[in-house]
Amino acid sequence: MNYLWEIVKSLICFFEWFSFFFIFFRIDFRKDAVKNKVAIISVISVWLIGLLFGVDWNNTSLLPFTMEHFIICVILYCIFEVTVNEIIALAIGEWLIISNLETVIHIIIEHAKLKNDMLEMAIMIILSVLLWLFNFTIGKKIEFKSFRLQTKLWYMLDLIMLILTFMMEFFSYVIIDEMPYGKITDIGKTLTAIGGTLIVVLLMTMIYYYNSTQNYRMQKDFAEIQNEQQREYFQRLLSKEEKTRCFRHDIINDLLEMQSYCENGEYQQLKSYLDSTLGFVQNISKSSYDVGNDIINTVLNYYLQSSKDNYDIKVHGYIDDNISFEQRDLCVISANLIKNATEALEKLENGRLDFNIEQGKDYLYIKVENSYDGKIFTDKNGNVVTSKNDKKNHGLGILNIKEIVKKYNGRYVVETNKDTYCTKVYLKIS
Repeated sequence: MNYLWEIVKSLICFFEWFSFFFIFFRIDFRKDAVKNKVAIISVISVWLIGLLFGVDWNNTSLLPFTMEHFIICVILYCIFEVTVNEIIALAIGEWLIISNLETVIHIIIEHAKLKNDMLEMAIMIILSVLLWLFNFTIGKKIEFKSFRLQTKLWYMLDLIMLILTFMMEFFSYVIIDEMPYGKITDIGKTLTAIGGTLIVVLLMTMIYYYNSTQNYRMQKDFAEIQNEQQREYFQRLLSKEEKTRCFRHDIINDLLEMQSYCENGEYQQLKSYLDSTLGFVQNISKSSYDVGNDIINTVLNYYLQSSKDNYDIKVHGYIDDNISFEQRDLCVISANLIKNATEALEKLENGRLDFNIEQGKDYLYIKVENSYDGKIFTDKNGNVVTSKNDKKNHGLGILNIKEIVKKYNGRYVVETNKDTYCTKVYLKIS
């Protein structure tokens, strides 16, 4: 019976931790993989066998928390897309926040006629219910990903919360366990409950508004880059239109001149004049690459014309000009992909670039595959970052692409080998 009781208590503890982690951090679930399932089953099996043999995981110390909390963290790591460093930082922060909230609830319901185990379970259930109530009420107006901080900032916050938690635990111990019951004790408990609640609320508010400000700045940078790319596109388009307008204006004079050469039998002069006129026309309509969409055509010809004489450039595919995507988004994605690929080619004497675009029933597929020097720069989470020295003002192009991919419920995939870099973008067609 005790064995089943411990299982129930541990499941409630896991649900409490999972609820907080899922609600506030909003991290994506890991893709379905056999190794993750095996890891989860293995950890749960060890945990259950330990309970069967009388191991009290909840009282087995593993600083800064118990072995039961450690097992929960391993399971969370297997479920969510986080690194080891992230799960440690987030788990410590979560443990400290939950500890403060549990202390507050303990003070509020301590007079309930419950045994210690029942009281502990009641506290966890109450906190879990409050978390989900928060999620379905106030949480609808909150962008929860604003609680995602950089790992190093979470460690700093963990240290602050650790100090505050120790203070809270000390005061609650003195007030609840050591002081005789009376009016002073009631006042102390009230202040402790209010203080614990304020600590958590103020810290979470600080995290939220700090991160929201950072996100706003990043979005502003995104918008500036997008606007710059659109400006380049329209300048290119206007330049072509201006040349076309001039040609239309002068074509009558050109035809009259050629007619004069014909009437006078000046065929050599006529040939020279025709060659000159045809060269001007070819320069206007110099669109070596055409995939059916004006914006992508302009981007392709803008970035690839200067590279086609030195590198092996291939363009494949076709899409409708009226496809259901914002023109600005198509411009940003195609410009960033092609610009990054051409910049990689410029570091090589010889190389190739393949651009492929396909419009399916459900998705628009864009693939850019290019030669590169084999050097890849990644951040601590394994994400590809810019190799340029000014990282603050570069690398936003990739982030721009990812934001647009997310907007259309798509996918962004990077595949590399020693000399080929391949980027694939899938955008869901509405």
